[in-house]
Amino acid sequence: MRRFCESDLVQHFIVGIIILNAIVLGMLAQKDISSEMSTMLENIDVICMCIFCTELLVKLFVYKKSFFFDVWNLFDLVVIIPSILFTAGYFSVLRAFRIFKILKFISMFPALRIIVKTIFATIPSIISTLLLLIFYIFAVIGNNLFATDFDSNFGSLSSSMFSLFQIMTLDGWVDQIAGPVIERYPASWIYFISFIVLTAVIILNVFVGMIVESITHISSCERIDDTRGDCDDIGKELYAVREHLERIDLLINKRN
Repeated sequence: MRRFCESDLVQHFIVGIIILNAIVLGMLAQKDISSEMSTMLENIDVICMCIFCTELLVKLFVYKKSFFFDVWNLFDLVVIIPSILFTAGYFSVLRAFRIFKILKFISMFPALRIIVKTIFATIPSIISTLLLLIFYIFAVIGNNLFATDFDSNFGSLSSSMFSLFQIMTLDGWVDQIAGPVIERYPASWIYFISFIVLTAVIILNVFVGMIVESITHISSCERIDDTRGDCDDIGKELYAVREHLERIDLLINKRN
């Protein structure tokens, strides 16, 4: 059963169902489909749901406690169980979260898996330290300098941080934020330019450097894990051969 679950045939079948379910959920989001088409798509959605539930039950039976030590198994639980429990009322929208199951593609492509692991390993350290610190410092400065005349953008700490986020994305920051402030305070360009340089240039370079370093580290770990997996398979085969030889030796001794 374990070999069957891990076989390429089953994995490709599940991927096909994931793609089908993603397409169905996308088509159900259209408002101009007919009632007959909607009913058919709903039925296909139910069938896909049954297949996902069957997959979970089989994995629970095969892997038992080790099922809960795999990230992707836990991901399936989080995505599928709410879709089963909450099927009526406002909670019925939770079934749409099954679209996240398409992310399981990541586990099938080693290069993509490494990139995603790198992003999740790098982003927390960037956000929790340097970036938040810079945002906080400039939000306090902006609130003290511009709150009197520009209450909507710098009237509070939260509004200042939101304005700084818009500045960092460079989306309409000149016309909506920086332009009016510079007209009232001509020297304020120093504030805006220094913030953009720190966030958009320095942080970006640090982020890229950390990603490169993390990719190197995670790639090495992945290769080590693959090697260990190969070694484990070889060890299991050798153990099976040894048991087989011991049984043959026992039969020979009995005959003698």
